[in-house]
Amino acid sequence: MKDSDNQSSSPAATSRRNFVKTTAVAGAVLSANTTVARAQASTAANSLINVALIGCGAQGEKQVESVIGRSPVAGLNFVAVCDIQKTSRDSKAKLIAKYQAKNKGGNVTVRDEYGKIAQYEDHMEMLETEGDNIDAVLIASPDFMHHVQTRASLEAGKAVYCEKMMSNTLEGCRDMVRAQRETDGILQIGHQRRSNPRYSALRDGLVFGEEAFGRITHAYGQWNGSTTSGKVSVPKKKKLWLSEELLNKYGFGDPNLTHEQLMYRFKNWRFFRKFGGGVVSDLGAHQIDIFNWMFGTTPTSVMAAGGVDYFPDSELYDNVMSIYEYDTPKGISRGYYQVLTTTSALGFFERFMGDKGTVSISEIPTTNQAYPEASADWDGLVAKGLLKRNDPEVKFNPWDIPKTWGSKPKPWLASTKAGQADSRATKALGAWELSTELDEMPHTPHLRNFFDVVRSGKKEDLNCNVQTAFETAVTILKIYESAESGQKAMFSPEDFVA
Repeated sequence: MKDSDNQSSSPAATSRRNFVKTTAVAGAVLSANTTVARAQASTAANSLINVALIGCGAQGEKQVESVIGRSPVAGLNFVAVCDIQKTSRDSKAKLIAKYQAKNKGGNVTVRDEYGKIAQYEDHMEMLETEGDNIDAVLIASPDFMHHVQTRASLEAGKAVYCEKMMSNTLEGCRDMVRAQRETDGILQIGHQRRSNPRYSALRDGLVFGEEAFGRITHAYGQWNGSTTSGKVSVPKKKKLWLSEELLNKYGFGDPNLTHEQLMYRFKNWRFFRKFGGGVVSDLGAHQIDIFNWMFGTTPTSVMAAGGVDYFPDSELYDNVMSIYEYDTPKGISRGYYQVLTTTSALGFFERFMGDKGTVSISEIPTTNQAYPEASADWDGLVAKGLLKRNDPEVKFNPWDIPKTWGSKPKPWLASTKAGQADSRATKALGAWELSTELDEMPHTPHLRNFFDVVRSGKKEDLNCNVQTAFETAVTILKIYESAESGQKAMFSPEDFVA
């Protein structure tokens, strides 16, 4: 509910009823389409887009920082935030007010100003109360609420940007596809690598355009996180706990659990089947999505293994390894993916290997190298601005040149010393650099793409529409079928039709 109001309502029980009552329309589809058209016309006429945020946790903060913080997108005005936890609402409202004051050239020392950002506990009440005050909604709530809040927002005539995964269930994913079709609204899913200029240049310029790596036969991706990733302890101060009544109201209740156990599930929702999809959904969603994008198709099968190896309270695997097969126009290709929570060693990246070269890429700038095979001729790609060659350092002064005289001959058995390769080792390939760089936060280009479409109304310009995201969701959630059965799981074309 709005913080200044004593009334409340359950989103699960009253979402559709309240919407129909408030709009007083019998034909929901016709009304939604009319509302969407009106909102798009209004947005096109005015440069300012009024935005609301649903979900004030870490991901919601990342969205805010990506568009009005370190990497501002012009013409945005946040008007409301929604979260069932008041402390989260307060902190995000204050953060938003601070950023907006700074961007407008005002005083960045925010005290009471954050009260101007309307705060709500219930997303339906926010949509009904704010009405035409909101043009676009950013959704960063737990996965199991995505389809509920997306449908409600689309039916209210709002453009929607929803974080990945679409949902923790295929039923929820399908409902989001149907909601977009029924309302003809704008819906972007947060697989942000698809808007990253470095990834776009790799895919469109090097993989498909120049075919610089030849036939891509293998892909590899990983996300290794520390032992604390995804595990959030329950706040020690009970005054920070949500009441059992509130937890029950918003779907986190269970009569068989203590209050502390309920709070643990609320804070660690990703590990519970009812609320999330586990680490392979939370972390792997971005990278497995890139497998589909780079191969230009969906997989034909997956073989996976995983387990609850580290967090005994988890209902979903905390470590997963999987192998996908893709039937591409050039032949069979395979993609291997792993997500680990027991070590952060080697971090996260994606790698694509072909018969003419290999490339490693990541959202962080340190992992963006390409390695040509002897048969590859990449010199022309430098002139086209697609690659940079790492030339050896030039020595200009005599004293910079390493001394070669006076050294003793190496023993004839030197090659057998520990740590030295034998004759079977292959000479390392020379590293080239990807030329395209990203000088802003990784989420910003994807959110900017969304807001550009909100202004233009051209849904075909979305970089990750709901159908594309649905195909990725099917690809990821199939991992559990394989891992739990111990058998290879097969995909059919019908699986990817919502």
